[in-house]
Parts: sequence; structure tokens; C-alpha cells
Amino acid sequence: MNSGSLEKSMPNTISIKEARLDSEALSILIVADIDFERFEEFAEPLVRALDCEVRERQWGADRHQWLLNFEGSPLWLNYEFYGDICWIATETKADIEVLAYLVKLIRPLLTAKGSYE
Repeated sequence: MNSGSLEKSMPNTISIKEARLDSEALSILIVADIDFERFEEFAEPLVRALDCEVRERQWGADRHQWLLNFEGSPLWLNYEFYGDICWIATETKADIEVLAYLVKLIRPLLTAKGSYE
């Protein structure tokens, strides 16, 4: 399958109900309807909307974890099936400003009267 076919099979929009910056946890909590088996259909458009680059993809029985790069800042996009939780995290306090900026980029993706900080 060429990349053009892949683009056509992925939705152009995603629905996120809530996105909240958690400064203490160095993360953005994302509330959305995510199908674990079709995580890529959620993650790929999100990554494009945030203008990030995917560096690595890991998955297991109940978790997806992607290493992203945003302008030199490494970030982790995580989704855990059993807790139905999704978040983007950094390991560096200096990158909290990057997360704050990314929350602003997520705002247009909110579908309901979701919240953001």
C-alpha cells in the first residue's frame, strides 16, 4: 500500500472530548473515543495536527506507546486499553511549555463542550 492509499484510508478528523494540561505529571490528558485495535486511525491524524514526527511505535497486549518529536522535543503518546486513558507526556520539565503549546493546537479538534487548559 503506498502512502497515498494510506492517507485515503485514514480519517481526516478525530474527535477529542477533552484535553487538559497536567503540569505536575508533565502531560496532556486526552479524553476521546479510541478503538485500541484501530489506534492508528486516532493517532495518525492527531500527530499530523500537532505537526509531530513519529520516531518509534511500540504496542503490547493493552498499551500503545509512540515516541514523537516536536521541534527537537521528545514526547510520548500513550494509550492504555484497560484504563481507557490517553496522554502525551514529556520527561523534561523544560518541555512543559511545549505541552502547553500543543494543548492550544488540540483546541480545534475538540468536538463536544470539552475542556482544555
